[in-house]
Amino acid sequence: MARLWIVFAAACLWASAAVAENEGSANPRDPVLNFEYVWKSLDRNYAQFGVKHVDWDALYNVYRPQVTPATTDEELWSILLSMLRNLNDAHVCLADGTRRNCGGLMDAREPDDFSLDLVKSKYLKGAAADTLKGRFTYGWLSDGIGYMHFGDFKAGIGPTSQAIDMAIAEFAGARGMIVDVRGNPGGTVNVAELVANRFADRTRHYMRTQTRYGPKHDDLTPAEYRNVEPGGPVQFTRPTILLAHRLSASGADIFVLAMRVLPHVTVVGDLTEGAFSAQYPDRMPNGWTLWVAFKVMSDCNGVSWEGVGVPPDLRMLNAPADIASGTDRVLEFALQLLEKGNPVPQDESASLLNLRTSLVKEYVRDASEKGVEAAAAGLNRARAKKGDASFFGVDETMQQATQYLGSKQYAEAIGLLRACREDYPQIASTYAMLAQAYLGVGDIAAAEKILKESEKV
Repeated sequence: MARLWIVFAAACLWASAAVAENEGSANPRDPVLNFEYVWKSLDRNYAQFGVKHVDWDALYNVYRPQVTPATTDEELWSILLSMLRNLNDAHVCLADGTRRNCGGLMDAREPDDFSLDLVKSKYLKGAAADTLKGRFTYGWLSDGIGYMHFGDFKAGIGPTSQAIDMAIAEFAGARGMIVDVRGNPGGTVNVAELVANRFADRTRHYMRTQTRYGPKHDDLTPAEYRNVEPGGPVQFTRPTILLAHRLSASGADIFVLAMRVLPHVTVVGDLTEGAFSAQYPDRMPNGWTLWVAFKVMSDCNGVSWEGVGVPPDLRMLNAPADIASGTDRVLEFALQLLEKGNPVPQDESASLLNLRTSLVKEYVRDASEKGVEAAAAGLNRARAKKGDASFFGVDETMQQATQYLGSKQYAEAIGLLRACREDYPQIASTYAMLAQAYLGVGDIAAAEKILKESEKV
């Protein structure tokens, strides 16, 4: 077993040595070096230059002359942040251990147009149920109208599933529901989808994602298609009002995108923040962290709301003075809409047009039912067809392979990762995961070979 980890240790040491050698070639605190690092990192990995029509080269010409060897850390921070804000992206950030600033328009703003305490003290009838350590609050607004507020989507699949199913059961007799994600900074896509699935009337396509893949700004992977579909023992499909505003961000952005394709859901409030993409941390030479958004996400019609925000069906805003005086005009409007209007179902036929089959999900099913060899053969046949009825996604592959490796299902991981390496040979993590899977089955030669290949990526 020791030799297995020696292979990994050697690979890690080789990578660390390369980084150290590169950083050792100059003063790591040099402001010019760090500016160049940030600009090049985004130039190579940021995904939204195209959808936002950003001329990154022109911004280099504007901001690079402002940085000299004499630029202080505070000046460099200000210059970099000014450049990043041209991207209008809350998932492109700078952090130094004591502070974190992002390039979105809502950076560091507090929600002064919403108060959960006000909702609980004035509008809910009886005691509110607070679960998931305060992340999820629900109760009755009137005899027939339920209310749910999601503070974030970070509680995890298991706890969230249990809590939302309990709430749905509580509201079994409700004739209408208000779901509130105001003040929700986000969480994971899977948790946001899990909640949306409790309101789904049927399977509907709501989002497609692409990942930056290559040196050109428009080098993106083929689209992956995500659906909302009935989940849990019971779904709430009666009239539902979804409340959102400019600080409904990230996972909450995605939740609104998923909910708005459901015919019985009406979105009320303001645009969301518009920060959809996943992000990753990149350590700068001076020790700061640059957060890079590396995806483009669009709705079922192919429209990207990145940097814009998902628009409401009905726009209604609170002023800070409203909340300060004890009035939530947005909530009152939604309540009246349900009590007096009962909005008619909306036409969401566009969400039925791109219901594509996930080849990763088919592989998982086949591996479980027929064995790995049959699953791999089926995956290869389906990939060869290259039709419009299915897709083979990088994100899904990585998530599923991670699960396989975590549960020591190494053979299953190998079958999936081999296909990913063939279709997307420049994704470095595929090689590391594949080597780990080979080591798991005891094939040291194959692990060494795949690590050798990875040196070229």
